[in-house]
Amino acid sequence: MTFSNSQVLDEYIDHLERVQRRRPQTVRTYRYTLKEWVKCLNDKPLSDVRPTDVEDWASRPRRRNQPPSANTMHREVVVVRVFQQWAHERGYGASTVRSAHAPSVPSRSPKPVDDDMWLQLWRTELSDTDRMCFGLGYFAGLRRGEIVSIEPGQVDTNTGTMRFIRKGGSPEPVEYKAMGNWLDGMPVHEGFDRWCDIVEQQVACRLELGANLLWWEGIGDQSSDSERLARRLRAALVKSGLSRGAMSLHQLRHSAATNLVRSGCPPELIRDALSHSSWDVTSRYAKTSGQMERELNMRRSREHESQP
Repeated sequence: MTFSNSQVLDEYIDHLERVQRRRPQTVRTYRYTLKEWVKCLNDKPLSDVRPTDVEDWASRPRRRNQPPSANTMHREVVVVRVFQQWAHERGYGASTVRSAHAPSVPSRSPKPVDDDMWLQLWRTELSDTDRMCFGLGYFAGLRRGEIVSIEPGQVDTNTGTMRFIRKGGSPEPVEYKAMGNWLDGMPVHEGFDRWCDIVEQQVACRLELGANLLWWEGIGDQSSDSERLARRLRAALVKSGLSRGAMSLHQLRHSAATNLVRSGCPPELIRDALSHSSWDVTSRYAKTSGQMERELNMRRSREHESQP
């Protein structure tokens, strides 16, 4: 029995959703990328695909005839390699393109939010919904796609945990109260107890009304909701006297990881708490944490010297 490229693609997307249980945002990314790939192949069999075909396709000009970034090329090559390998192993006759070159992407040090900047934002008169949203990133370390997707029924306020399938399919719960307790004694712990109370109140209220955790009108498109949440953060920053680009939603997640490192939390617990893909990702925060700690010590030293 023969299958068209589009049929194989549909089978693969179904596999991502049902078997691997990938997050909706991940599935959408794979579907969009692979539809473009299959469209480019036209009727060329998957068995005739060569590594150079993948490389040429990923390096094609984009909008306004501009070359793609290394990040974009890397992502597309990886997606196609995984798809071709899956189709090969499932007996669809696809060639493997493991040698297709994906441009290396520089590993940047995570950029957490400065302590004073976070406190300035937190001390501003914000709505409970804003505090809950921003705290989900800063205290619980959720990605913004997870923030806009989480439902009230997935939060257990008695145990202080959140249970949902995370990026990469991790089923491990987010122990947000335990994560916050590690910050006890640090300046950034300010507001954590209040944030927990807000989460408890919001969950109870929205469960009763059958509403989504963030939006009263229910769950919308994740991409649109993510941008909507980013706009709320920018508005809150302006209200607090900071620039609208002073911090991003993902920097809040970086801060959660960095603050846990600074608190002395074991790396393996941080890896599980943040659902990092590997030890390498978690280890990147140690350097950042050391830099912040040195800056904090220098600030304390200057303050001490300035005292009469």
